[in-house]
Amino acid sequence: THCDIESTFYLTIEDGYFYATLEEESPALLTVYSLEGKIVKQISYPANTQFSEKIDLGNLNSGIYMVKCNVSDQQVVKKIMVQ
Repeated sequence: THCDIESTFYLTIEDGYFYATLEEESPALLTVYSLEGKIVKQISYPANTQFSEKIDLGNLNSGIYMVKCNVSDQQVVKKIMVQ
């Protein structure tokens, strides 16, 4: 099933963690990187896996990070703040 990942990828931030949820059946790659472009976390998900993942960012310095989700030929980038 092909759908617009912009409407099926959600981020929720709570107490040093963020929760990434994707309602998509294609393989996905989730990448967290700093504003300088350094990759700080990368997780891949196999096909046919709708995920809702609790991701610990407590080891990162405070600041703004970008979360990029790639699915097939689509990608969405969202901004998060780590405090």
